[in-house]
Amino acid sequence: MNNIRVTVNGKPEECPEGTTVAAMAEKLGMAGKSAVAELDGAILSKNEFENHILKEGSKLELIRFVGGG
Repeated sequence: MNNIRVTVNGKPEECPEGTTVAAMAEKLGMAGKSAVAELDGAILSKNEFENHILKEGSKLELIRFVGGG
């Protein structure tokens, strides 16, 4: 399987073709956390992470919600 180049949170990343947003979130330690993603300008809810596959040149922003006060 070939690797593709994507941008995640402003940094270049390489990942295998077919990598989902969910897999990238897991790679970054964000799996199971309250998070939202923006993929190529479109906002994704957590339940959409498994259905979206990263493509060569994709731009992904993953944002985790943190509470506190």
